[in-house]
Amino acid sequence: MIQPRPTHLLFDSMDAVVLSVDVGRRKPHTDIYQAALHQLAVSAQDVWFIGDSYEADYVGPRRMGMEALLIDPQGKTSVPLHHRLDTVFDLPHGLRLTLPDLSAATLPPRT
Repeated sequence: MIQPRPTHLLFDSMDAVVLSVDVGRRKPHTDIYQAALHQLAVSAQDVWFIGDSYEADYVGPRRMGMEALLIDPQGKTSVPLHHRLDTVFDLPHGLRLTLPDLSAATLPPRT
């Protein structure tokens, strides 16, 4: 059973918090992604998953049908460049490269 959101300032800005201890599985097991999708009431095709673990945050979500961006500053993985970020602060640029509708958006230059 998924517990109510923990009390923490960071969690206040999140729509859902899914903890492996509540689900009984850890990423990249499909149960944890399913729990998040259920809690948010969305389908996998509507989700972007961003993280820094190749298996847990890129391969696992993509197996579920989610889009994924990997934070991989040293380029240690074979993730396509348009799915790879150097830092979380590159997120708007990663989305612009990956989503055609955002490719024309005006964003500050990447430094």
